[in-house]
Parts: sequence; C-alpha cells; structure tokens
Amino acid sequence: MTMPTLFSNKDTFGLIRKIRSHSGTDGSISKAQKPIYPIKSMPEKTPENCSEIAVSVSESSSWSTPDEYPDAAQLTYEVGVADDQNKRYRRTMEDRHVIVRDFAGNDNPYFGLFDGHAGVETAAWCQKSLHILLHDNLTSAPSAPPRTIIENTCLEADKIVSCNNPISGTTAIIALLRWESRDQQTCRPSLYDDPNLNSNNTCPTEKVRTLVVANVGDARCVLSRQRKSHRLTYDHKPCDTAEYRRIVNSGGKVTDGRVSGLLGVTRAIGDAQLGSLVPALPFVSDICLTEQDEFLILACDGLWDVMCDQYAVDYVHKSLQKFHASPKKAAQSLVKHALSLGSTDNISVMIVKFKHASKTK
Repeated sequence: MTMPTLFSNKDTFGLIRKIRSHSGTDGSISKAQKPIYPIKSMPEKTPENCSEIAVSVSESSSWSTPDEYPDAAQLTYEVGVADDQNKRYRRTMEDRHVIVRDFAGNDNPYFGLFDGHAGVETAAWCQKSLHILLHDNLTSAPSAPPRTIIENTCLEADKIVSCNNPISGTTAIIALLRWESRDQQTCRPSLYDDPNLNSNNTCPTEKVRTLVVANVGDARCVLSRQRKSHRLTYDHKPCDTAEYRRIVNSGGKVTDGRVSGLLGVTRAIGDAQLGSLVPALPFVSDICLTEQDEFLILACDGLWDVMCDQYAVDYVHKSLQKFHASPKKAAQSLVKHALSLGSTDNISVMIVKFKHASKTK
C-alpha cells in the first residue's frame, strides 16, 4: 500500500515561500524556474515508516489554531485507506493520497486523492504540496469564498507542475471537513441540487459540520445519507456533453473517446501538452452534514469503472457491519471486490466514516 507523506510543522510553512518564489510577480510560472518539488525527481514510493495520518499544518490563524494534536477518540470522523497497483494490468502505481488531520484546526481535516497518468510525478507533487498551497491561500484571504480559493489553488498548482513536466498529469479530489457558525444561513448541499439532500434546509445557530469537495477529472466522492448514494463531484470526461462542446469550441477534437486522441479525462492538473483543452478548473460543491450522513467514499476511476455509486455505498455498509465499523477494513474489502469485478486500473479508496457530535456557539 502506498503511504502518504509525513509532514512536520517545522517544514510545512517554509515550503510556501519556496513554492511561491518560483512564480513571477504576476503569478505566472517561468519555464526556466523549478518548483520546490521538481516533479521529475519525485520518489515513486514514500518511506515505509510514514504514518497514514499526515501531521498537521498548524499555525496561528483563523483557519488553524490547534493547541495540540487531537486524540483519535476526540475526532468526529474515522478514515480508512486502501489501494492496489493491480499488477495484472498495470506495471506501476500512479495513485497517491494524503490525509492532514487538523488542516484547519482540531477536527478539521483535509483529504486528498490523486490518480496520476503519464507518470506519477504530478500526483506525487500534489500529494506533498497541494494542501500547503491551499492552506496558505485560505489563511491569506479568510473572508474569500472557499470555492474561489480552491479554484485558484488548483490553477496555481497546474502552472507549477506544468513548467517542469509537460506530459505528466493527475486527476484529483480533495475534501475539507470544517466546523462553521452559519447562524441560520441556507446550506446548499451540492451543485447537483439533489432534492433528496434537502437543499433548502437552514443551518442551526450552533456550529455545524460542513463539507467542501472539489475534483478535476473522474476521481469521485460519494456521500451515503440514510444508505442512499449522493454524488458530490462531477466526472470530467469526453463523453459529457458540456465538456465535449467546450473542447470543440476551443478548437480541439475528441478521438476514440480521448482529448486529441490522448487523454480520457477533460480536466486535470498538469498535462501541459494539451494546453487549455484540459484545464485544472475544479468542480466544487459544499454541504452541511447532518446525523443522517454516514460516510464518504473517495476513489479514483479504478473503482468506479466497475461499480456504480449506490452499489459501492451498499457494499461499504455491509463491510462496516462485518468489520465492526472499521473504515480501513471496509476500504480494503472494497478494493479487493473491485479487483474481483475486473478492474484494469490502479485502485485507491478512502472511506471517511462520521462520528456525529455537536458543538455549541
């Protein structure tokens, strides 16, 4: 199993200045400049002794003010990760994932999953650096809408990785869990406006649990609410009518279900050789969580190629019952099941199980 990078607070924020020093004053990236993590030299495997839970990126700010590292018993979620190279069909493992437990303060985690293509370099760079850029952007503009910050962060990351490797790319999905005081604000569950998610609900005055999800490409996040699946992401693929029209209107072509005959997704971080035909602009959704929400499934297309959303939700429910509510064992079981169903790709699965707890004002 590929292990995420272990981050230390001493090093994390020093990287921000180094990463940004490689962009011009206007935010552009010079091809002569290299990012702090030159992606062509990124290791394909992280050290075996790395923890599955990345150490916090804490600093005194409105976004991250933890006094100490939280105990697992104090958290309102549990997370389990599993992956498989699928050696029968794949010679390399190009998926990467990362968990930052107190990204925005105690019990406010960041989850990231990256499905690389044409090499692991971009996925590995995002594993180590994307959350650092995002945290810096959020703390630099705390009043800005998270959607805008996430979009700009993905575009900035795209510039950085593309300057050093025009071929490698990655699909991506990130999820942020936060405690917020919304004071009767209306919560919008998803850009899909699924009526089953009660999009017109108002949040209580006390602090509420919110979830922000963003993706580029076909990495997907599915929420289980009362055992029903609700997709919180959007598959950016050439078969999608809106994406197909965008590509054609930009002067591009879709050949054999691939952008310019090369790539099977229409949005990604990296892939500089395809230019504006494959942008890094993510789909972003947000939702107020309730006690009806049981867990999230974050996974790359190696899983979704062989099962639909509801099938995966049903399977995880059964696995959680079988394995005494262990999200790690449920994730491992789901990966093995995808292999048995004939998946031909790398498979990575992250299951975030909610332990609901309320917080007062």
